[in-house]
Amino acid sequence: MTKNANLVSIIKNNQATWATAIVKKLEESEPWFKSTNPNHRAWLTLITQRGINAFADWLEGTPNQFSTASFFENEAPRDLALAINFEQIVSVTQKIFTYVENELLEILDDDEKSAVQVQLLRFSRDIAFATALAYARAAEVRSAWDARLEAKIIDALIDGENFNEIEVNAAGLGWSEVKNIFTIVGKKPQKDSALAVAEIHRAARNQDLLTIAGVRGEMLIALISNSINPESAARYFSPRFGEGSIVYGRVVDNFGQVLVSTKEAIAGYLAKEAAPQSQRVISASQLLPERAINADPLAQSELIEIYSKMKTLDPDWLNTLEAFFECGGSLEATARSLHIHVNTVRYRFKGIEQAIGLSPTKARDGYLLQVAISLGRLKQR
Repeated sequence: MTKNANLVSIIKNNQATWATAIVKKLEESEPWFKSTNPNHRAWLTLITQRGINAFADWLEGTPNQFSTASFFENEAPRDLALAINFEQIVSVTQKIFTYVENELLEILDDDEKSAVQVQLLRFSRDIAFATALAYARAAEVRSAWDARLEAKIIDALIDGENFNEIEVNAAGLGWSEVKNIFTIVGKKPQKDSALAVAEIHRAARNQDLLTIAGVRGEMLIALISNSINPESAARYFSPRFGEGSIVYGRVVDNFGQVLVSTKEAIAGYLAKEAAPQSQRVISASQLLPERAINADPLAQSELIEIYSKMKTLDPDWLNTLEAFFECGGSLEATARSLHIHVNTVRYRFKGIEQAIGLSPTKARDGYLLQVAISLGRLKQR
C-alpha cells in the first residue's frame, strides 16, 4: 500500500475533533443514542477515535486488527456490549467512515480523492467483516449458553425441584419481568430434538412471542409468553409438534407461578388418552377427571374443591345430583326416586350450574361432577 504521510497526519491530528462531531451527529440522528447513559456515550466516543486512528494506521501499513465488535469483546465494559446491538454498531461504523470520507474530500486535491475513497472502501469492508464475525461468534456462544439454560429450566420444571434455580436461570434469559405465561406439551416430532426446539423458537419470533422450549423423552415442552389467547397460540404452534393431542396449561401472571401451568399441562398430556374424544389442541382444565384418575394431585385438589363448594349449597341439590347419577342420568327416574316433580330436579340443577358453572345434564360436566363427588367422599373419610 502507498504510504501517504500527509494524509495520515491530517487524520491523526483531527481524530479527536472528528470523533466529537460524529458523536454529535449520532445524538441528532439516532433515537437509541439519546437514551444511552453518559458512560456508554464516553465509550462510544473512544470507539470512534479508535476507528479513525485505525484507518490512519492502515494507510501507513501498520498491522491493526481493530474492529468495533472486537473492541467490545476485549476492552469495553460488559454492559456496553449488551446495550449496543449489531444494527446499532453498524450504524455507528457507517457514521464514522462517512464523516471521515466527507472531511477528507473537502481537504484533498481532486487527483487524491478517488484513491482515498477506494482506500476507505477497502478498510471499511475489512471492518465490516471483522465486526460481523465477532458478533456471529458472540451469537453462537450466547445461543449455546441459552440452550443450556433452557434445558436446565425444562428439566427442573418437569422434576419440580430447585425452583429458586429455575427463576435464576429464567432471569438469565430475560424472563424475570415476563408476564402471561403458559405451557404447551405435546409429542416431539420425528426429528432431532435441537431442530424441534429451534422450530418452536422460529415460530415464536414470527409472532413476537417469547418462548423457552426443551425435550424430555417423547415430550416437547414449550413455555410461551406475550400471547393473549393461549388456545389460539397452542393451535399456532401445533404444526411444530408430533402427532396426537397437545395440551396447554393455565396462563399465570409471572414466572414464579409457571410451575403450576407446566405440571398441569404435563399431567394432561399423560392422561389425554383416557379422554373420550381426541382433539389436536386441548386445555389441561378440560382433562380434570382423567388427570385426577391418573393421580394428578393438582386435578384432585381442584375437583375436591368443587365438591366442597357443592357442600355449601342447599343440601337437597347435592342429594339430587347424587340420585341423578345413581339413576343413570335420567331426570324422570331421579324425580321418582326422590318423590319430587321433574321440574324441581331441573330447578336444582340450574342452581348448581349457576353456582359452580357446571351443568349436570351435560355429559362432560356430569362426568366431572361424578368424579368430584367420589374424590370428595374419599377425602372426608
